[in-house]
Amino acid sequence: MNRLNKDFNVAERILLIILGILLVGVVYYYFVHLAVANNITSLKAEKESLEYELMGLETQARTLRKMQREMDEINGGKDKPRLESYNNSRSEIGLLNDILTAAREYTVTASSVTRNGDLIRRSFVINFTTDNYDTVEHIAERLNKSRCRCLIEDMSFSESKGIQETVQVSMVVTFYETMVGGEPDAGLPSDGDSKR
Repeated sequence: MNRLNKDFNVAERILLIILGILLVGVVYYYFVHLAVANNITSLKAEKESLEYELMGLETQARTLRKMQREMDEINGGKDKPRLESYNNSRSEIGLLNDILTAAREYTVTASSVTRNGDLIRRSFVINFTTDNYDTVEHIAERLNKSRCRCLIEDMSFSESKGIQETVQVSMVVTFYETMVGGEPDAGLPSDGDSKR
């Protein structure tokens, strides 16, 4: 008797159909449903992590905007002086000549160049004569607000009264530069040295 060619009765067919459906259901559950559920769970965890990171970035962005508003208020909306790259001496001398046109007469003498790491300090001794203290204040203010970062040091005044009142001023103005983006040359001292 050949059992492979056996005709199944109705009950056996129903049982085989039920077993086939169960087998398809088990395969679907293990290979499709569980994979999708695991994927959804991992995506939810990743979404929560990204939302948490986004909240941190939004907080950081708010803090940066607040700091920028405060800086703008401090600066009055104006650009602050920049730290120029070495060698900026021509621009600095041109700036001094432009600012000192308000004086009656003036002399500018290069004093020294010092280096500390990437920071370069270039000093100028300036002597000038003006008609009044308002002009001295105007010159000092223009130096202070110039596009190049500088510091006014050792400022002294003397006043002479005669036919026409004059104010003689002597000051040292130190400009700051950086080696970042600068090209070394023969005038650049080694780190810690100074050149006159």
